[in-house]
Amino acid sequence: MKLQGLRVFLATTVFTTSAVFAEVSKTTKGPKTKKAAKGSKQDCAFIPRFVSEPSDTDKYYLPDGTMIEDDDGEGASMTGGKWVWENNDICSGAIPDKDACSGTNLLGKASGTCTTFPSNDCDSIDYFKFNDGSLLYFRGMDEGKPGPSVVIGGTGCYKNAKGTINTELSEGDEVEAGAWYTYDLSKVM
Repeated sequence: MKLQGLRVFLATTVFTTSAVFAEVSKTTKGPKTKKAAKGSKQDCAFIPRFVSEPSDTDKYYLPDGTMIEDDDGEGASMTGGKWVWENNDICSGAIPDKDACSGTNLLGKASGTCTTFPSNDCDSIDYFKFNDGSLLYFRGMDEGKPGPSVVIGGTGCYKNAKGTINTELSEGDEVEAGAWYTYDLSKVM
């Protein structure tokens, strides 16, 4: 009888120990492996320090909804409304020749809006969509003179971007035709 009790004890102990060990093995995490982060940041090295944008699609909407083409705004009251542009080219370099903004010099498209105040200052929200799909968002006052804009975010190689972008408008005799914005991206992190 003692031998049979010992067998039951050992069988029960072995069974219970095996069951507990199996449960512990399920809940215990193994060594951590490093996974690639979802939407991990890419390299932005293909984007030069200076990029420029010809203002090809700019339109101005008066508060009553009337649209004025960019070149038709001379003499009109340009306050209280909104500038809107979509899919202007983003070109490599500062104020390139318009014809040179193609092929590898065409980096993507620029879009945005700018709400005008009575002072004629403009609260501008811009976004760049680069050819690799990366987006860069920034905001600043466009007063027609050089000034900084604050980076408010991005995706792709600009994921979690911050910093400032210095913007400069060139128009009239300075450029071949129309108006060009030049952006210094050196302080984007």
